[in-house]
Amino acid sequence: MKRSFFAALVLVFVLVFSFNAYAFQNKTIWRNKADIAITGGLAVSDTALFAGDAAGKFYAFDKASGNLRWSYAGTNTIVGTPVIVGGNRVIFAQADGTVTCLNANSGDEIWVSSPANERDTVVDNGAAGDGKFFISRSDGTLCALDLNDGHLIWEYESNLQDLRNAPAFGEGYVFLGEQNGIFSIINPETGKRISGGGSGGSVYSPVVNGGNVYYSSWTGSVYAVKIKNVIPLWNINVGEPVTTAPAYGDNKLFVGTASGNIVAINATDSNIIWKFNTQGANVSVTPVYGDNLVFCGSSEGNFYAIDAVTGEEKYNFKSENGLSSRPVFANGVLYYASGNGSIYAVK
Repeated sequence: MKRSFFAALVLVFVLVFSFNAYAFQNKTIWRNKADIAITGGLAVSDTALFAGDAAGKFYAFDKASGNLRWSYAGTNTIVGTPVIVGGNRVIFAQADGTVTCLNANSGDEIWVSSPANERDTVVDNGAAGDGKFFISRSDGTLCALDLNDGHLIWEYESNLQDLRNAPAFGEGYVFLGEQNGIFSIINPETGKRISGGGSGGSVYSPVVNGGNVYYSSWTGSVYAVKIKNVIPLWNINVGEPVTTAPAYGDNKLFVGTASGNIVAINATDSNIIWKFNTQGANVSVTPVYGDNLVFCGSSEGNFYAIDAVTGEEKYNFKSENGLSSRPVFANGVLYYASGNGSIYAVK
């Protein structure tokens, strides 16, 4: 009896472990279509999926069924990944520099912030924290907008003619990567630069996790900095230009390169764990981690699910007209958009 009970426990353990390791089965649960190509990244709340297109139309789809809940008519291409604040607000940016905050449940407009100068365009969305929304503009300024009404609180001058990457917020600070190879840590209250570091080339959007901030550069270097006391932990060069911001998962960092590779790096000691070739010219969309898998695409429209531990390909599928925006993974479901405007939910 004891032996049978023990054997049953072992079987249950094996089944549970296998399910947890490979829960994603690449089965489409719904598909819907925007009017034209989705250009910003995808974001999910508890109940909805948010996306924006090249004409400025912003969508909220039901996360479970894919049915359209509401849409909002903007006027210019939507850029970057929408930011969900407090579960009931969603903020997105348009290429002309307009930032819009909507009620996430109804689509009603809460506030709209337009730049003073028509040339103050943006190419990425921002980050929320400390009661503010932080966004980089093409005039070289990082702007802090009030989350309640969208008014400008402060501007940080980067001494650049153009800022192209979204800032990050975490551990009480704003983190910014600049095209001149400068990485900056900024006080969210005052907009003053506290400290930072450098790289030989353009620095992409940082990612914050576990008291550390990680950032990557076109030069091929990836960096880790302990935020408290700004202590450099490590940096490593992957041997080819890096083309994406890092993604974090399972104590690893995942970056895309100009040669079409996805590189997995140990977040503790910087060792390269594996490289996976996407069979494309380059990787332009930051990878996404979920359920022990890394999801990534190439310029040729190939889309892959890779084992995060081994770098082994688990699934591959073709994205019509290429992968047009950064996917999102939530509660065992991958949401992604193709270049023809189709949006998929896959689990």
